Amino acid sequence: MLFQKSAARSFPTHNSYQTFRHVLGRVVVCTFARWEPVGDKPLKASTLYRVAAILLLLFAIGHTLGFRQSDPHWGVDTMLASMRSIHFDVQGSDRTYWDLFLGAGFSVGVLYLFAALLAWQLGGLPPQALRQLRPVGWTFAFAFAALTVVSWLYLFIVPVIFSAAITVSLASAAWLSSRKSVTV
Repeated sequence: MLFQKSAARSFPTHNSYQTFRHVLGRVVVCTFARWEPVGDKPLKASTLYRVAAILLLLFAIGHTLGFRQSDPHWGVDTMLASMRSIHFDVQGSDRTYWDLFLGAGFSVGVLYLFAALLAWQLGGLPPQALRQLRPVGWTFAFAFAALTVVSWLYLFIVPVIFSAAITVSLASAAWLSSRKSVTV
């Protein structure tokens, strides 16, 4: 088990910045309980990058398998049939809106897979390399923060949860990798 409940300690009463640093560097704080890593070891950036990689892989698989699905209760069968049947010329290629939809959906799946491989590779780097790659880590985290906002505005709860969890993992890893005093 990665985390266990610490009943002997209470919720930290530091100012918000110290609590934020404490949460990212040592523990995950729930609303009224404090959870500590087993063995009281600090959480490493490499572990968080690997967690993000696994979440990204699951997200890629779920998206690739699920984006073409529809529920008859949605009442979109007629619209989907017209997306599949109406052909038009796009720069010399005969396409349907369904073709464009599939191309965009598979492209997103490939990009999620690329992001999973990138996160996995970042998780395998030594601490000094992660410190030198701070801009890459933060850019990665900000990109998924933007994706979380887009998911919130235009999609549904599953992509919002995945995007938010990936953003937290990537931002925490980027923050930890930029600290000189913490083992990465």
